[in-house]
Amino acid sequence: MSSTSYTYLLITSRSGSLIYHLSLSPPSSSPALTTNDYLRIGSTLHSLKAITSQCSPVPGDGGMRTVDFGEGRMRVMQTETGMMFVLAARGGGAHDQTMAHCLTDIYAAWADWVVKNPFWEVDMPARGSRFGEEVKAICQRH
Repeated sequence: MSSTSYTYLLITSRSGSLIYHLSLSPPSSSPALTTNDYLRIGSTLHSLKAITSQCSPVPGDGGMRTVDFGEGRMRVMQTETGMMFVLAARGGGAHDQTMAHCLTDIYAAWADWVVKNPFWEVDMPARGSRFGEEVKAICQRH
């Protein structure tokens, strides 16, 4: 069992629209977020990622990678196609490298369970419980 307590996963398209969200913690352990809350968080993080990549003093730097808050952390991974994967965790076990490896595995699951689905179109919201089940299993391993 993982020492990190993951709270949610957000995936945005290259244009910043939320295409997938998943709560990873029991409803009693964290505040309930509505779909509108997820939409606001996803679009805000997409904008912050764009701003930080332009303001970075290092040319070609991808911008924001982690956001630390109170007793937790968000890890951001942007793909070559512009999609953004955001994983939030709370507690002392939220180590950056562990979260990065978890996001890499989630991205591989995305390719297997969503992108290979002949009925899914790029930049459209993803549906399907198999991907969510795989994400939960990945988070348990990390």
